[in-house]
Amino acid sequence: MFNNNDNCFDADMGYFDFVRVGLYEHKSNGRDGDESRGQDKYYLESQVSYGDVFNIGARLKVFGYYHLARENKDLPKYQGYYEAELFAQIRSKTVEFLDKERIYIKGGSSLSKGWIEYGARVRLVSSRVQPYLYVQGFYGYDENMIDYDKKVNAIRIGLEFE
Repeated sequence: MFNNNDNCFDADMGYFDFVRVGLYEHKSNGRDGDESRGQDKYYLESQVSYGDVFNIGARLKVFGYYHLARENKDLPKYQGYYEAELFAQIRSKTVEFLDKERIYIKGGSSLSKGWIEYGARVRLVSSRVQPYLYVQGFYGYDENMIDYDKKVNAIRIGLEFE
């Protein structure tokens, strides 16, 4: 059914959380001059999950490129044409789609290169402001738009506020 409150189509799709068609997605590094990089993509994305409070699932995003900055025309060799994610999360019983704790692993690949990211996020206190402690790891190519062709191995720890 169509929901007038948020101008979207809302239907019970069983285990399917959503299917999205993105006609245009832009990503850039926000720099000027020689260090400016950007890409424009289109995509199809879907997510399936099971469970109301303890929720496990998978997400797949398949994409293509409209435009790439001339400095990184070979980006698809490192970024690939898809991104996949497996996750487990705890959701709020009272606020729909409010994730509390979450662990995930996601990655993408081309025929010769790829990347993997993994992480965990834990809510620290319960309030209107939702601070989270997160730990995240990354291994592979395409972590940033300038050095996308260099392999990176990184671990991060930080706070996130919603």
